[in-house]
Amino acid sequence: MGGLSRIFVIGLVYAFLGWLGLELAIPPGYASPVFPAAGLAVAVVLCYGNRVLPGIWLGSLAINLATSALNNGLGISSVMVAVAVACGATLQAWFAHSLIRRWSDELWRQLVNERDIAMFLLLVAPLACLVSATVGVSSLYLADVVLKAEIAFSWWNWWLGDMLGVLLFTPLLLTLLLRSVSPWKERQLTVAVPILVSLCVVTMVFVWVLRWEASQQQEKIAEQGQKIARMLDHRLIALHEALSSLRRLIEVYPDMSFRQFEHFTRITLHENRDIFALSYNSYISRQQRTDFEKAMAIKTDTPGFRITERNHENRLMSAADRPYYVAVGYIAPLKGNQPALGYDIYSEPVRRRAIDQAINFMRPAVTEPIQLVQEQQKRVGLLAMHPAYLEYEKTGGEKVSRLFGFAVAVIKVDEMVQIATSGHLPTGLNFCLRDLEAPPDRKLLYRSDSGTSRPEQNYIWKTNLTMADRIWSLEVFPTAGYLSSHRTWLAWGVGILGLLFVSLFQTMLLAMSGRNFSIQQNVNHQTIELLQAKEQLEHLNQSLQQRVDEAITELRQKDLVLIRQGRQAAMGEMIGNIAHQWRQPLNALSMLISNMQFALMENQLTEEYMQESAANADRLIQKMSTTINDFRDFFKPDREKITFSAMQQIRSTVDLVDASFHNSGITITVEPCTDCLLSGFPNEYSQVLLNLLSNAKDAVIESGTRPGLIRISLEEQDGMGVVTVKDNGNGVPEEISSRIFEPYFSTKQMGTGIGLYMSRMIIERNMNGTLVLGNNINNTGSEFIIKTPLAEG
Repeated sequence: MGGLSRIFVIGLVYAFLGWLGLELAIPPGYASPVFPAAGLAVAVVLCYGNRVLPGIWLGSLAINLATSALNNGLGISSVMVAVAVACGATLQAWFAHSLIRRWSDELWRQLVNERDIAMFLLLVAPLACLVSATVGVSSLYLADVVLKAEIAFSWWNWWLGDMLGVLLFTPLLLTLLLRSVSPWKERQLTVAVPILVSLCVVTMVFVWVLRWEASQQQEKIAEQGQKIARMLDHRLIALHEALSSLRRLIEVYPDMSFRQFEHFTRITLHENRDIFALSYNSYISRQQRTDFEKAMAIKTDTPGFRITERNHENRLMSAADRPYYVAVGYIAPLKGNQPALGYDIYSEPVRRRAIDQAINFMRPAVTEPIQLVQEQQKRVGLLAMHPAYLEYEKTGGEKVSRLFGFAVAVIKVDEMVQIATSGHLPTGLNFCLRDLEAPPDRKLLYRSDSGTSRPEQNYIWKTNLTMADRIWSLEVFPTAGYLSSHRTWLAWGVGILGLLFVSLFQTMLLAMSGRNFSIQQNVNHQTIELLQAKEQLEHLNQSLQQRVDEAITELRQKDLVLIRQGRQAAMGEMIGNIAHQWRQPLNALSMLISNMQFALMENQLTEEYMQESAANADRLIQKMSTTINDFRDFFKPDREKITFSAMQQIRSTVDLVDASFHNSGITITVEPCTDCLLSGFPNEYSQVLLNLLSNAKDAVIESGTRPGLIRISLEEQDGMGVVTVKDNGNGVPEEISSRIFEPYFSTKQMGTGIGLYMSRMIIERNMNGTLVLGNNINNTGSEFIIKTPLAEG
């Protein structure tokens, strides 16, 4: 990559990491617990030298210009601040590079011992990061972006964010930039992956806590907003009641004098400072105009009273001819408002829309925000109008209502809001009122901060208020000072502590990987020495291997002989058992043939007798065939482990030898129990049972015990299936009990000595179980215990 291309790419990556850091900022302001771009700046300057410093400057300038444009707009001051901050970030990267080169020279390329790591991370990072924080906060203060009271916190937060950015992200980025060089190549898995995972976890926890804090702030602002809304609503109700009282007076005394009107309104005006004026406006037709003007000249003691309107120069003139007029008849206070007498408010479009609304729907109406006619200064006001009706009866008794005037109140919005919220608005909390139905340039009714602060969009609380026929929007929003004073610091603490933990964790991983690298280097040197010694030993190893192979082959042949002998011995036992199993059906078959011969000699061999005899013979032969199949399955080798019933194998084995044992005067008893499932080779398991039963039979016969008895029990113990075979022979002598499982050891004259040895091999090697001699007392019999694991599930 060329020099200019590298600078451009570094600038883009710096801007992206800077944006990522600002996304973690804690409102208000741009305080972030970590600034990854600072770590990038140190890493790229270490790897590529000072020639990439322009890329850092461009990236910092871009992110700061973008931040200013999105928040306060670009201006000369914001551009100068962005340039100063970019210079501070660039100077910080150069200073860090100089410190590292001076104190550790080229050792940063490996960082294999604890001293180098500590020097690199715990000394250079805090010192170098003093630069950007000092330059940045100073420029913000000079540009009036940061207040004097906020300098210490802003500087501390800036320095801490940059320092954690260098501590965490410089080693991570070196792992990427030096990925082809050891030990950084190995650190991609041993350091980078665990740290990235840890950072993700810390970031998720931090964001969750930050959102929780924001929700708490929003709830507090909403609570305050509801209080403000209630206070404003109560004030609007009070104004409505005051104007309603005037309307009712007009309806009761439509011909009242000005003195009576002034007397009634004096207390109302005194108690409601936000009402600039109250007026009684008559609703008159074109035909009534002349009589009205004459009558009002007498009532108000105003010679030349006339209905007026304002021309294009905003001067009062006689009202033009129109069907109806809504002229000011009485107004209080009169002082300062005398020019309004006779003014036709129906001549002005804003007031006319409100009047039409009141007439059409026969209910109070309010104008949109207006510039008060009586005020020389700019002041937002509005007119509230309550229509007054006169009821009379038509011919026939029908009651009708006729509009004859309006009770009108001129309301000063700012005064109204101050009365409603005075002493109840928390410091740092602002709000504004807007008329949603007014034109865009006239929507604003009131704003507590005069529009000087920029609301935090995430903290604006909104609701609607009803003023007669109009809908007002109330927006409550905090200042940066309010958010700062109500900050809980929980999110900031969680973020800082989490990042410090990750930093310490990374330092430990760097030290461990460096130590492993050093050990590996030593191992490589020793390996070369050992290779030479290995060559010398290879000749000896070859001859030794040959001798070992010969010994292993001999042992394997012995094992095969043992297995073959065990199988042959078992087959011999089985042949004897087959003979016992066949003896009864053969005797019965012989008897059947003799009966048929006798029947033939006596001429009693009928077709029916022959069929019955043939059927009986077939049943006997089938029984003998079944016996052969059972013994054949017994010796069929198992190819894979399966799940089988322990009780089924016990009973099938007992069925094979029961006849033989019965002829020898021995009874096999299987004690009632709950079945269990085992995992292994069922035929080999049966072979072990057969060996134990055969040994028990020989022991009972040798002892001469009558009647002979063999008990078999099954139970579960600690996840194992336990089978116990116990006889009532003489037991195993104590002096040979430790040798009975040795190959070729036997106490029988014709014994092979491999039955118990092979049985233990099957249970231990093939089924991961145990076969042991249990309680063994001379003259009371022997006990063998088989334990095998239960099948899973």
